[in-house]
Formats: sequence, structure tokens, C-alpha cells
Amino acid sequence: MTGALESTNEPYAIAKITGIKLCESFNRQYGTDFRYLEPMLLRWHHAQSPIHADRNHIHHLLLDAGFSVNQAVRFLLLLSFAIGLTAAWLSLNFPYEKAALLINFILMTLVWYALSDDRARIVAKLYRVHGFLYGKSS
Repeated sequence: MTGALESTNEPYAIAKITGIKLCESFNRQYGTDFRYLEPMLLRWHHAQSPIHADRNHIHHLLLDAGFSVNQAVRFLLLLSFAIGLTAAWLSLNFPYEKAALLINFILMTLVWYALSDDRARIVAKLYRVHGFLYGKSS
């Protein structure tokens, strides 16, 4: 950043710089990756939705893999139910339930991150899941 802040835009500029510097500090100190914050701030500034659909959300991936809307909804409900049952079981039967739930969450996040790194790969895997659950797609 060079020069003075524009007086009419100074509060926004200070807030944006503070947020970016906070994220940079967290990234350095904790090894995190908060790169998503800046695009969200820019979208807000330009009066765009900060969660603009980019077709990389799970429901879009399911639809692209051949699921109908109803099948995608049922699949996501089943997945949510299974995750909830797993969490409930871990919290009831495991002596270190908070650690187990955290590990479960981290593992699910890592699996999703590994799969979502390559959109074509995850659509292909979901296509196979669709074939298994509903028969071969037409």
C-alpha cells in the first residue's frame, strides 16, 4: 500500500486492511489459510454476493454427477444423518468424545479437501456413487 487513504473511503479501507493483516498474522502464526476473506470483502464492496455460486458446492457436484434434485436432497439428508449418528455414538461410547469428534471433523474435512481439489475427479466418484445407489445413469 502506498499513499494516503481516500477520505471518503477511509473507514472501509481501514477495515479491509485490518482484516487482511489479521488474516496474514494468523496465517504466519498458526499456518492457516484465510485467503478466502479478501475475495469476500471485495464482493461485499462491489455489492455482489459473498457466497456467489461457483458450481463447486456439493449440491452442484451431485447434480453434475447425474443425481436428480430429489436424489441429491435424499443423499445429503442421509449423509447428514450418518454423520450425526456417528457423532452421537462417539460422544456416548468414547472416553475422549471431544477429541474423537474433533478428529472425525478433521478427517472429513481433509477427505473433502482432497476430493474437491480436482472437480472432475469428485464428479466421477459421485457418478459411481449414483450408479451404486440408483443404478446406471442414462
